[in-house]
Amino acid sequence: YRRRHCPGTTSTVTFTATSDTQPTNTNTYVTYYLVVDTEEDMEPPVCSSVDEPDCSDYSWDDTCNRTSWTDSISGLDRVYSRPSAGLTVDTFPDATTDPVKASFSASCCVRQVDIIGVDKRGNVGYCKWDMGDVKAWILEFVVESVGETWAELRWNISDTRSDFLKYTIKIDNFFSEDNLCTNLVCHLNVTFLQSCTLHTFDLTPYFSSDSGFTMGSTLTTGGEHAGHGSGSTD
Repeated sequence: YRRRHCPGTTSTVTFTATSDTQPTNTNTYVTYYLVVDTEEDMEPPVCSSVDEPDCSDYSWDDTCNRTSWTDSISGLDRVYSRPSAGLTVDTFPDATTDPVKASFSASCCVRQVDIIGVDKRGNVGYCKWDMGDVKAWILEFVVESVGETWAELRWNISDTRSDFLKYTIKIDNFFSEDNLCTNLVCHLNVTFLQSCTLHTFDLTPYFSSDSGFTMGSTLTTGGEHAGHGSGSTD
């Protein structure tokens, strides 16, 4: 009989020859054949985006995109993403030619996302998103120098935001003051510190919202001794 094999699979064929005069004398040859489809498919799966992410002024959790994948010839084989965490794909039968829905959910701190579809013939299609840099993201927060009872703080941000409200500074986990600096690089001289004491500094941005305000990510310096000359810490 004739056995049918699916395209993309490998068939193994074994040839064995036996001597008529010496039955124990045999030779075996094994060969492998890749099964191909008679219908040629050079077209990658097609990705259709249902909605586009908008992280230009946003840094909280959000469903960044929803997409639909189709491959009308050899059928869809798999869908995956880079980064891998956060992808949800609807269950679909092998080699389906119907649309398959996928969604990727992540914080807008994930700035680049690729969702990849592969069909049964190995053709690859992509949906790509690049949200650019996060606005008002604190890139660096350091103690630039210290004195007997003071410390000079500096922080850098990626870009400004129109809804910026303030920074809150804490010293040793206690509220110190609010700061309204709107520059890309800000400085603050903190005074009246206890000398010869290890201090930590927290910096938290706040932004206006319909509910009043939202809080950004907090950065903390390492311990720094007041009264020990100049230095810096990350």
